[in-house]
Amino acid sequence: MISTGDLVLLIAAVAPIALGILLGLAGSRRLTGEGADATLGWCVLGHLQVLWRRGRP
Repeated sequence: MISTGDLVLLIAAVAPIALGILLGLAGSRRLTGEGADATLGWCVLGHLQVLWRRGRP
């Protein structure tokens, strides 16, 4: 059984990688798929990208 501490460390290690992949996908869609139909997933990724850009100096 995995302990709570191990689970927290696993999430802390995987979350930044997953977020980077999602932001990369959102950026590539913005560059290559301007005319593509917007789905809920792409809308969420777009919002995450905006929040990411606002948080950066």
